[in-house]
Amino acid sequence: MQTSGRRDCFVAEKHEAKIYVQVTYKMGGQSTIDREFVPLPEIRDNHPKYVVSMDELWRDNIEGIKHISVYITGVARVLELKRNGD
Repeated sequence: MQTSGRRDCFVAEKHEAKIYVQVTYKMGGQSTIDREFVPLPEIRDNHPKYVVSMDELWRDNIEGIKHISVYITGVARVLELKRNGD
C-alpha cells in the first residue's frame, strides 16, 4: 500500500482481519524511525499497524503503532498478536 508517495507497506488480510506491516533491518537513527513509523498513521482505519525490525533492544510504540523485534520474538509473535486481537 502506498502512503503519500513515501513508502510501501505490507498488507496482510485473512477473512475480515487486516494488518499493516512496515519492515526495516534496524532502527539506526531518527531518520529511519521517521521513515518507518510516520506513514502508517496516514492510513485512516482501525486495523493494527506494526513496524518489524531486527533490533535487539529498541522496543517502542509510537502513536499506537507497535514495534516488534523479530530478533527477540520471531515472526510467530506477529501472528499471535493478530490471533489475540491485539
